[in-house]
Order: sequence, then C-alpha cells, then structure tokens
Amino acid sequence: IALVLCIAVLVRESGTDGVSFKAHILFFIVYTVRFSNIFLCDQQVMLILYKVLLWSGTLKIVILMWALGAGQDARDTLPMSVVLIPTFMLTFVFGVYSWEDNGFMMEFFWTFSMYLEAVAMLP
Repeated sequence: IALVLCIAVLVRESGTDGVSFKAHILFFIVYTVRFSNIFLCDQQVMLILYKVLLWSGTLKIVILMWALGAGQDARDTLPMSVVLIPTFMLTFVFGVYSWEDNGFMMEFFWTFSMYLEAVAMLP
C-alpha cells in the first residue's frame, strides 16, 4: 500500500519535493540484492509474486522520480558511496557465511541487504 501511495503522491504533486531520490535508489538496491535468491531457491508462488511486485513497484518509483527530475535535487547531498562502501566492508568483515545451501554469494547478498536497509534512509 505504501508504494502505491508514494506513486500516487508523486503523480498528483508532479514533483518530488521532500522525497529522497537516493534513498529510493538504495532501497531498490536492497530489494534487488535480497530478492536475487528468487532464481536459485525453491519458493512458493505467493512469495515469488510478492518479491516481484515489491521490486517492480520500487523500480517504478525510481523511474518516475528520475523522470520528474529528482536526480538534481540540491538537498539530496549525501554521496551514495558514503553508505555503500562501508556497508559492503561491514558485510564482508562481520558476515557469517557457509558454503552449504545456496552458497556464499546468496548469504553475502542477504547480509548486505540487511545492513544496507538499516542505513538506506540516511540520504
């Protein structure tokens, strides 16, 4: 419901004042990385549908914000590298990984998405 409301507000207001474009890009990265297991793990159809709808809704918001010019917002000043690089390093250093199940990459992606989600609202 929140994604639909966000899209409705962006369309109704014809602008992106007060909505962080970088935060939505970070959430899109979170969902892309977290939901990459859709291709490798056996999952219920309902869970797959949920993941696809959430990912595509976030993509639509990012595209709509980009089309409305949110990428040039002067108030959105935090560089994404300040969030992404430390999150990647924390994931690599403090993550607990195994070579069983779906492998190192899926566990790394999942841990990275959890750490990134915690700081995605900073911009």
